[in-house]
Amino acid sequence: MRAWVFGAASDKAEDIIFCKRIKFNENDLIICADGGYDKAALIGITPDIVIGDMDSLKGKIPDGVKRIVHPSAKDKTDMDLCIDYALESGCNEIILLCAFGGRIDHSIASLISLRRITESGAEGMLLTARSKVFLIKEKTRIKKEGYSKLSIIPVTDIARGVTTEGLWYPLENAELKQTDNLGISNAFSANEAVVDVKDGILCIICETD
Repeated sequence: MRAWVFGAASDKAEDIIFCKRIKFNENDLIICADGGYDKAALIGITPDIVIGDMDSLKGKIPDGVKRIVHPSAKDKTDMDLCIDYALESGCNEIILLCAFGGRIDHSIASLISLRRITESGAEGMLLTARSKVFLIKEKTRIKKEGYSKLSIIPVTDIARGVTTEGLWYPLENAELKQTDNLGISNAFSANEAVVDVKDGILCIICETD
């Protein structure tokens, strides 16, 4: 099952327009992290549940929408609580929307949460109007789909045995360190790229110019 989690990080018009173009399936689980409800409402989406301390919520949640209210003094962000709910609901794919581009701390936390999703056995992705971000720990095919740039950043301290195809600057059994910039700002040379890693976890960032 797929879960879409709306955050409250981005007020960019292009991200709202991008979200309007997404085709949500009937059986998808729609979760809003606190003020993420306002973003969902902007595109006409009624969520299944709203979770958080409700400190950034501006709109009125309809009576029929489930909500879980947490105290403001808590150990997890609202986004983290939503990810917990998605995993506990059996979702094996979790996509974060409007979760990047606002406060720096929350934006970084959203990126880091992708690792927790991956280590929990699910697939995670962060989407914006101009980018998609996800983690891999095995050979993966990545379609160009209108993106031009592809960056590879180790999430683990070191990623070994990194080999790529379909990129202008290929790697062959390379060792990437998290403190290096070797994998930054590569570019698609074909309609599909292949990234393989033998040991470690890689963050893949696809972006448009």
